[in-house]
Amino acid sequence: MQPIRKFLIRELAATLGAIVLVMVALVWMGTAWVVDTRAPMAVLRREPQLGLAVAGAVLLAFALWRVRRLAKTCEAKFEAISESVAALSRGLTPAPIASTVKEINDLGLALHKAGESIQNEIELKKQLERSQRLELMGSLTGGVAHDVNNQLAAIVGQINLAKDSLPEGHPARRRLDKAEAAVDRCSLMIKSLLGLTHQVRPRLRSTDLNTLVANTATLLERVLGGLIRIELDLASDLPPILGEPVQLEQVLMNLAVNARDAMPEGGRLRLSTAPDGPRGACLKVRDTGTGIPGEVLPRIFEPFFTTKGMGKGSGLGLAMVLKIVEAHGGRVEVDSRPGAGTEFRIHLQVPADPPEEAETGFQPPQRSYHFAGKRILVAEDDPNLRELLADAFTQARAQVEAAPDGEVAWALFRQSRYDLVVSDQRMPECTGLELLGRIRAAGSPVPVILASGYGLEGMEDALARDPGLRLFSKPFAIRNIFRTAWELLEETPVTARD
Repeated sequence: MQPIRKFLIRELAATLGAIVLVMVALVWMGTAWVVDTRAPMAVLRREPQLGLAVAGAVLLAFALWRVRRLAKTCEAKFEAISESVAALSRGLTPAPIASTVKEINDLGLALHKAGESIQNEIELKKQLERSQRLELMGSLTGGVAHDVNNQLAAIVGQINLAKDSLPEGHPARRRLDKAEAAVDRCSLMIKSLLGLTHQVRPRLRSTDLNTLVANTATLLERVLGGLIRIELDLASDLPPILGEPVQLEQVLMNLAVNARDAMPEGGRLRLSTAPDGPRGACLKVRDTGTGIPGEVLPRIFEPFFTTKGMGKGSGLGLAMVLKIVEAHGGRVEVDSRPGAGTEFRIHLQVPADPPEEAETGFQPPQRSYHFAGKRILVAEDDPNLRELLADAFTQARAQVEAAPDGEVAWALFRQSRYDLVVSDQRMPECTGLELLGRIRAAGSPVPVILASGYGLEGMEDALARDPGLRLFSKPFAIRNIFRTAWELLEETPVTARD
């Protein structure tokens, strides 16, 4: 590699050398003419300026050719530099410029590195924007989830009280049961949304994956319309998996909606299940759509990333799929080629010992709970839910005092003796966790029920070490609160609460 000064000297030397060679050739030709033909040389002797003119013209033409060749060589390099600068201005990374001239080569490398730096800066900016959007979404989602779950808890509580006032076999009880189940499904969907930005644990239980897929497929027929045909291939020997049915239904829904958008003119959506080794099961979702380009495939699970047009996608569907599957201890694989469709494979766990079946709805009470002679402190900032809890415990013969926030609850707690504290977590002035900390710091082992519609950000394991504490997710059934309260009061000696 050489600097441009040496390059120009080399080219000039090559040109002069070529001129000398041409002159030598002309002299040789003249000598040949003298030997072979006297007449042309006689003309040149009579008109010597003509010979000089011919020689000069030849030399000038050759020099012009060399200069033009040099100009084209330089022009090509400068055009490459101009194109690199233009690409850089558009935020692209230009290719290095191959040249034997050091300055041009260095300039090309510098432009290439500048393009890479700009690309890195753009990517970092995008990551920061995604992080900020997730943070904002987390704040908004948490607040909305807290308020919505408060209202759902109030609805469930009122339904519970209404059912308890009806005799067994009353036709309205069946409708109220369906309303409770709908509220439960709604709360689980809110938990799935919280899972994108908060540490929310799904309520895993033994689940029949084939039944879940078949039931969801019935719903999908209405969602996908008549242009897409759903095919089922369910393994007959599939073991139960460890999962939360509503969240897994959400996974299927999101994948199916993505498949629908990839098949605007119709196609086939194939849902299949199969054993996945001795401790797993696999759910496959395959479509015959347009496929995913290779450069896009690594980013499809990023929150807010979408290739759909403005207003046609939020970029959260596949991000939610990944979060839900990971919360189940599983993993997601995807194969796709443009024009050949896409297949998602969801690998889920099979429990070694199937856990106890979790409640799929709010079950009728097995017994009536009475709290005669018990003093209960209720701390809840939502007035509807606070009134509901106070009325429910009052009807169960307890003496109840209610506080609109943690500070008021702490003031009441210091003035009186209570057998049980039922508190919300997210309250103004003083949260439920702060109230619990003050109670324990005062040396009181009084049992506490802590309810949250927002999540405890992964603190469940640490809180589980408190034997007098029970955690509840909103919305909750009043009978479940009663059962837990009864168990806590039975486990805590009277002297410990004094």
